Amino acid sequence: MLSWSIQFRYGTVYGFQINMTMVLSIRPHIRRLLYTTSTIAHDEPRVLLSLDQNKDHLPQKINNVTQVNMLEVNSKLKELVKTGFLKDARQMFDKLPHRDVVSWTTMISGYVSASDSSQALSLFSKMWAQPNFGLDPFVLSVALKACGLGLNAKHGELLHGYCVKTGFVNSVFVGSALLDMYTKNGRIWDGCRVFDEMPLRNVVSWTAIITGLVHAGYNNEGLRYFSEMWRVGEDYDSYTFAIALKACADKGALNYGREIHTQAMKKGYDMGQEDHAVRAFLRMRESEVCPNEYTFAAVISACANLARMEWGEQLHAHVLVVGLLDALSVANSIMTMYSRCGHLNSASMVFHEMMRRDIVSWSTIIAGYAQGGYGEEAFNFLVMDEKGGTQTH
Repeated sequence: MLSWSIQFRYGTVYGFQINMTMVLSIRPHIRRLLYTTSTIAHDEPRVLLSLDQNKDHLPQKINNVTQVNMLEVNSKLKELVKTGFLKDARQMFDKLPHRDVVSWTTMISGYVSASDSSQALSLFSKMWAQPNFGLDPFVLSVALKACGLGLNAKHGELLHGYCVKTGFVNSVFVGSALLDMYTKNGRIWDGCRVFDEMPLRNVVSWTAIITGLVHAGYNNEGLRYFSEMWRVGEDYDSYTFAIALKACADKGALNYGREIHTQAMKKGYDMGQEDHAVRAFLRMRESEVCPNEYTFAAVISACANLARMEWGEQLHAHVLVVGLLDALSVANSIMTMYSRCGHLNSASMVFHEMMRRDIVSWSTIIAGYAQGGYGEEAFNFLVMDEKGGTQTH
C-alpha cells in the first residue's frame, strides 16, 4: 500500500503559498458492555442542564417580529449554518421570539459540525428544559455525536439511559451514534455491547464498530465484525473495505487482505488501482506536468475510495490555487470525497458554492446525508432537486 507520508503538503504549490483557511473551515470532525444497565437507565439526562452555566451575550442585530413564518426562518437558519456563518446563525436564533424543534436541531447540528461540542451540549440542555418539547432520534443522535466529539462519556451515558427508557435506543440512527460515542471515548466494549443489541443495523453502524475497534488496535476483533458483516450480506462502501484492509496490514494478515481486496474489486472498489492513481499523480508532479481537471477529478476520487481525507484536503488546496474548482467533475469529486469520509458539513459547503450542479452532484449530497443518518436533510435536498435543482445556479 502507498506510504502514508504522501509527498505533497501544505506549503508552496505551483509558486503559491497556501494558507489552509483558503480551503474553507473544512475540519468539522462532526469521525455493550453496559455492565449494569440500571445504573445508566435511571439517571436523568436533565443533569445536562448543569452544562449551561454561561449565558451568551450577543449583539442584538436582528429586529423582533410579531409573526414568524417558521418554514422561512428555519430555511434561513440552515443556510447560515451550512455556509459556515455559525455566529450569525446563533445571533438570529437567540433573537427569535419562537423556536421549534427544527430550529434547535439546526443550531445544535451546526455546533457539532464545527467541532464545538461544549456549545452543542449547552444548547441541547436548553432545548431539553423547554416545556412541551420532546426529543426525537435525530436530535438525540446529534447530541450523542457531541458527546463523542468532546470525549464526554458521562453525559453520553445519561443520554443512553434516556434512550433505553424511551425505546429510542432501537433506532438505527441512535444506536449508531451511541456505539460511535463509546468507541470515541475509548470504551470499546461498551460500543460492542450497543452494537450487538441493535435490532437494526446499516452500513454506517457496521463501519462505525469496525473503525472503532481497528483504531483502538483491536484488529482481530474488527476483522471478526467485518467477516460477520460479509456473512449477513450487508452492503459495503469503500471506507469499510479501506478500514478492513488497514486491519489486515496492521496484523500482517496478507492472505485475508488479498481476499478482501478481491471482494473490493468485485464490488468495483479496486484499492490497488487507487494507489496507482495517487502514485501516478505524484510522478506527474515530479515531472512538472500540469494536471488538468480530469486528472484532479480522478486522483481525488481515488482518495475518496481509499478514505484518505487528509490527501483529499491537500488536493482541494491545489485545486483552489489553480482555479479548477469551477469544473463540475472536480467539484463533484471533492464533494464525494468529503461525503464518503463522513464530513458532511464540508461536502455541503462545497455543494452550495458550486456554480453548476448535475445529477451526480445532487445524488452525492442526498446519499451522503441519508447514509449519515440525516434523513430530514436528505429529504430537503431531494425536494430542492425536484424543484429544478439541476439547473445552473
